[in-house]
Amino acid sequence: MRKLGAGLGALALVLVLTGCLPTNEENTFVRSINATRQAKGLPALTWDDGPAHTVAQSWSKQMAAAGKLSHPADLSAGMPAGWKHLGQNVGNGPDLEQLAKAFIASPHHLANMLNPLFTRVSVGVVKQGQLYWVTEEFIG
Repeated sequence: MRKLGAGLGALALVLVLTGCLPTNEENTFVRSINATRQAKGLPALTWDDGPAHTVAQSWSKQMAAAGKLSHPADLSAGMPAGWKHLGQNVGNGPDLEQLAKAFIASPHHLANMLNPLFTRVSVGVVKQGQLYWVTEEFIG
C-alpha cells in the first residue's frame, strides 16, 4: 500500500457515464472495493478509464514480467492532472475473488479502499502463468 496524500445500479450508471467499462477481471475488484466502502457508509468510487487505467495496467504487466510485487518510485507518474490524493494497492494470487478478499483483510490495503479522500479507482489485471497480478489505483 502506498499513499500520497450506491448500489449496483448506481455503480453501473456511473461506469457507463465515465467511458469504457472495466473488464470482468477488473470489475471483481471494483465491486469488492465499492461493497466494502458502502458497508462503511462511504460513497462508491467511480471507474477511471483514463491515464490511471493505463498506469494500473502497465504496472501489473511490469510486476508480472519481473515476477515480484513492488510499487513505483513515483506514484504520480502518468496519473491524470488535478489529483490531490493518490494511493495504490498491489497483489498477486491464483484466484481473483480470493485476492480481493485478501486486500480487504490487510489493514494497509483496506485503508486505501476506505479512504474518504479517494473518489475514483482504476484497476489493472494481468494473468501470467497461474497468477493474476493486480494494481489498484486510487485517486482523489
